[in-house]
Amino acid sequence: MMDNGRRDCQQQALDALQKAGRRAVQYFARMDPALFDGFRTAHDALVSLVFWQCEHLNVLKAMLADTPPVLKDGTLAALNGAACECQQATPMAELLAEFAAQQTKLEGLLCQIDDWQADFPIKVGGRSCTVEDRVFALAASIENQVATLRKAAVGIDEVRSELN
Repeated sequence: MMDNGRRDCQQQALDALQKAGRRAVQYFARMDPALFDGFRTAHDALVSLVFWQCEHLNVLKAMLADTPPVLKDGTLAALNGAACECQQATPMAELLAEFAAQQTKLEGLLCQIDDWQADFPIKVGGRSCTVEDRVFALAASIENQVATLRKAAVGIDEVRSELN
């Protein structure tokens, strides 16, 4: 039987993921796809989020079926780059709808996982990570994507106001 402290931590992880997902949906819904944060565009950031949500879903489905997950091989940069190349023509609204749908599915599957201390791999050669830690990491990644783009947008607004 799971102790209350462990259950509380799992709930905190789920809450963090839900909060991050909601913030991302709200933010990307009004974001210019061409906003550039110095590393990538808002469109590319959303593509990456959709790609990694899909990977998380695939791993969770495998875990629930008690089968080994099929993991992608490559660096984070290469995997993100390939995803962006494949989705370059996909409109933001479509990507955002996919992200929101994946978020709902992800949250539902996570509620079915009994052992949150089980290993949750995400790619070939990736570091070992529990389900609990992976959920916190995913929430933080989503929050970081939004924060980075917000900073870029503020920077653009400051430059515009200085030019006026």
